[in-house]
Amino acid sequence: MFFNPNTSLEVKDRLRAILNVTIFEDPGKYLGLPTIWGRSKKMVLAFVKDKILGKIQGWKHGLLSQAGREVLIKSVAQAVLSYPMSVFLFPNGFCKEIDSILANFEWGQSQQSNKIHWISWKDLGMPKNEGGMGFRNLKDFNVALLAKQGWRMVMEPQAFWAQLLKSKYFPNGDFLRAGKGAKSSWAWSSLLWIPRCPEHALQSSHLSHVDLEAKVETIIDCQSREWNLEASGGMFSPNAAKIIRAMPLGDGWEKDRLIWPLNQTDITLSNLAIT
Repeated sequence: MFFNPNTSLEVKDRLRAILNVTIFEDPGKYLGLPTIWGRSKKMVLAFVKDKILGKIQGWKHGLLSQAGREVLIKSVAQAVLSYPMSVFLFPNGFCKEIDSILANFEWGQSQQSNKIHWISWKDLGMPKNEGGMGFRNLKDFNVALLAKQGWRMVMEPQAFWAQLLKSKYFPNGDFLRAGKGAKSSWAWSSLLWIPRCPEHALQSSHLSHVDLEAKVETIIDCQSREWNLEASGGMFSPNAAKIIRAMPLGDGWEKDRLIWPLNQTDITLSNLAIT
């Protein structure tokens, strides 16, 4: 068991006796991540950099071909980042620093010798069918993993971790409209980059008056599959009516579900970053 530094010794001893557990001053790491975070994100993430450097320095440069170094970067070095990047939004400077380490290894550079980088790391990150090597763009990869976590929170609200975040940050609302809060954690702040409530979404301010018994089906013409806003009795403001009419209606057979609201390029980027 680990306690806040401000917890009195008396309280610690009482809880230890009741629960019959061991008290730790430093809980270390959990699932590969430190359980105690400082103010400097760069200092906290030093363990990620050290882990990557430890693996790279353990590989014999002279015994590896460039193809061999490519495989190790993709399957080992970049894989180290998968879990922490799915929890935290890494600083841009730190991502560039890791990119530099991996680029030096790819070109065979070491402390004893410098090598020319004939192609930029950005170009090497392009797909192979476009002339690159398919190395991940770490910033895009980080953002894609966090988007996946946000999507899980929306689709799996009953998950324990989702309920825990809800109880702390948006007990009376939903994730799509939750705010950062006064004392938000790094993990929670990392999730809030997602455009959770787009500008074209309807807000309560768009309603002239509210009929709690009204249903969406009442403003849909089932025969023509078009909006029939006149049936709402003037519930919507002119701006809201414009937003609604811009929403395409399906054939009426599919069940309503949440979808990715951005364009095809954004979806492709996320898929490429995850795979």
